[in-house]
Amino acid sequence: MTYAALHNHSHYSLLDSTMSVEQIVDAARRHGMTAVALTDRDTLAGAVEFYKRARGAGLHPVIGSEVTLASGGAVLLLVENPAGYGNLCRLISTRVAHESGVTLDDVARYSTGLLCLTSNAGETHLLDLREVFGARLALEVSPHTNEDTQRARAAARLARRHRIPLAATADAHYRAPEDRPRYDILTAMRTLTLLG
Repeated sequence: MTYAALHNHSHYSLLDSTMSVEQIVDAARRHGMTAVALTDRDTLAGAVEFYKRARGAGLHPVIGSEVTLASGGAVLLLVENPAGYGNLCRLISTRVAHESGVTLDDVARYSTGLLCLTSNAGETHLLDLREVFGARLALEVSPHTNEDTQRARAAARLARRHRIPLAATADAHYRAPEDRPRYDILTAMRTLTLLG
């Protein structure tokens, strides 16, 4: 099975990524991927540019967004078809109108044509999302650190218990280790904290 990077943030996720759409597409092509996703936080601002660049590079573009939930956290929503694209646009418009995020009822209202990845391994949250998405739900794991690996193992046990598939992602905000200092500066600006 070929890996596809399904959780990538570009500079359209304001102050949350050092990558351009062009860099995301180029990295996917160089690594031999056949598909790549753009999943900026609460926006589809880069979707058209991404679609054109990915198609031009011979890649299958997966359009999505990491949508903030009013209850805390976020869900990663990926477009499955044209109806899903329209629903994701509606959901993001709803998000813009509600500073704290969208509700699970909002997500359910606009869930047709969308796939959902969630990294929130809370059992109640997971079962609520399964009620909305059914077989279109996967539990996302992004093990970068030892702590993440422990969370991923717990998520795998939960997923197995409820027969929900796992999806390994990178949750990419920068392209290479040498880009981390730039990302740290953006994070400090976004969170209004000092670099430490």
